Amino acid sequence: MVQDSTGHDRDALTRDILEGGRRDQTGGEGQGGRQVRGVGEQPGDETGLGLAARHRGRQPVESVAGPGGQTGAEVVITRFSRRSSISPAGPPPALFCRGPTPCPCAYEDLHNGVMIGRRVTHRMADGVRVPGTWRHAFIRNGDYFLTDLFIYADGLVDCWGLVTLDEFEQKLRSGWVATELPEGARASGHDLAGWTFHEPRTWLTPEVMLAEVRDTIDQLNGRPDSTDRCLAAVDAFLADRTEERRAEVRAAYHAIPRTQRIYALGDMDHRDEPLKVLVAGPGGHTEEWPDDPVTQEEYDEAIAFLEDRARWIAERPSRVPADGPATPHAPAVHVPHVYPLKPSEARTKLSLRTDFPAPVDIDGVTYPSAAHAYWALSTADPAVRTAITNADTAAAAARLAAEAPQHDGWEHARAAVMHRLLRAKYAQHPDLADFLLSTADATLVYADADSAFWGDDAGRGRNWVGRLLELIRSELHAQRAGLG
Repeated sequence: MVQDSTGHDRDALTRDILEGGRRDQTGGEGQGGRQVRGVGEQPGDETGLGLAARHRGRQPVESVAGPGGQTGAEVVITRFSRRSSISPAGPPPALFCRGPTPCPCAYEDLHNGVMIGRRVTHRMADGVRVPGTWRHAFIRNGDYFLTDLFIYADGLVDCWGLVTLDEFEQKLRSGWVATELPEGARASGHDLAGWTFHEPRTWLTPEVMLAEVRDTIDQLNGRPDSTDRCLAAVDAFLADRTEERRAEVRAAYHAIPRTQRIYALGDMDHRDEPLKVLVAGPGGHTEEWPDDPVTQEEYDEAIAFLEDRARWIAERPSRVPADGPATPHAPAVHVPHVYPLKPSEARTKLSLRTDFPAPVDIDGVTYPSAAHAYWALSTADPAVRTAITNADTAAAAARLAAEAPQHDGWEHARAAVMHRLLRAKYAQHPDLADFLLSTADATLVYADADSAFWGDDAGRGRNWVGRLLELIRSELHAQRAGLG
C-alpha cells in the first residue's frame, strides 16, 4: 500500500478510478466514481495534477482544474505518459511541485535529503563534531514508545544507546526497534500521550528500515545512496543498451527501499513509473499490473522520458553561487591553548593566539600582546591599566583585570575591541599576516580553556576569536587584491 502525505491509500484511489468511471467536467464525483486530488490537496483545491491512476488502453479523460477552480487541461489517465499535457514543454516538475508550471528548483538535488531534510544534529566524539539526523521510530521496551532514532555519519545509531549498523540490524530483527505494531498494544509518545493500537498499519519492515538508514548514512557522508546508484545504472544503460545493463538497472532499482522508490526521479507526476517500465521491459510485468504486460510503445515512451531527463540535467544551467562556495575547501585549523606561550621566530598556528608575544601599538601605547591590550582596555582605572600593560604574561594580565571594575557596557563592546586589536596585530606584523593568509579558507577553531565566548570549547563555545581571525584574513585578502 502506498500512502500520500494526507494518509490516503493511493493504490485504493487508483482502483476506485479504474472501477468507478470518471469525474464530470466540473470536478465533482462521477457515477460510481470517486474524486481524486493531488498530494496534500484539500476539497475545493484542484490546483495540482490530482491523478493517482496510471493505466493504458482506452481510458476516461479527466478534467483538471487550475488556479481559482477553473478547468485548466484535460489529461488522459495512463500508466505512463512521457510528458503530461498539464505541464508546458520543458523539464518535468520537481519533487512535490504541484502546480502546472515547473518549479525553478527542478532537478536540483532530486531526492538527496529526502530522509534528512532539515533534521540536522550532531554529537561530539573525541573533540570531533559528527554530523547526524533523526527520524521517528517505535522502541519496544515492554510497551511501545514513540521516540527519536538518531543516525550519525560515522555509522552509529542511537536507539536508546549507541550501536553499530550491524547491532542496529539485530535491534530491528529482535523487535527492539519495532516495525510491527500489534493490535491492542499500549504505546506512548514523549510523555505527551498514551494510547493503544487499533488496526495499525505500517509499511516498514526490518529490511526496509535498515536500507533507509544505510541510505541516510550515505547522504550524511555525501556518498551516492541507493537511488544515486540506480540513476547511475540508468545512465550506463542509456549509453550501452544491452540486457546486461538493464539487469543492472533492475538490481539497483530493487535495492532502493520500497518507501523511497517513488521519489527516485524527483517527479511526482510520473513518480517512478518510467523506471518500473524500463525494469520490466517489453512483454514484462510491473508489480502494480501483473496481468497487463508492458507494450513496446510504453517501453519506448519510458526510454524517451529518461533520455529527456538526462538531456535536461546535462544542459541545465549551473546553480553554483556566483560569489563562491558556501563551505571551505581547506581543512580546519585547530589553534591550541598552550601555557606559557613563549616568543618564537617560527610562524606556526600558535602565532594566531591573542596571547602570542607580538607587541601591539594602540593609541600610542605598546602592549606585549593583543591579549594584554584587551585586558588593559577592559578597565577604566589608569593604575590597573598600567599594571596590566606591564604584566609578565597574558594570564597575569587577565587576573589583574578580573579584580578591577570593567567599563560600562564592556560585554557588548568586547567583540569590536578584539577585532580592532587583531587588525592592528596583523597590520603591524606582516610575517604573522602572511601566516594567517596561508590558512586559505580554513575554519579556525580557537581553543580557550578560560572562555566559551572566545573559544570553541569542544563545539560548545562560540569561537569568537576564530571567527574574528577569519574576518581579519578576509580583510587582508581584500587589501592585497586592491579591494579594501
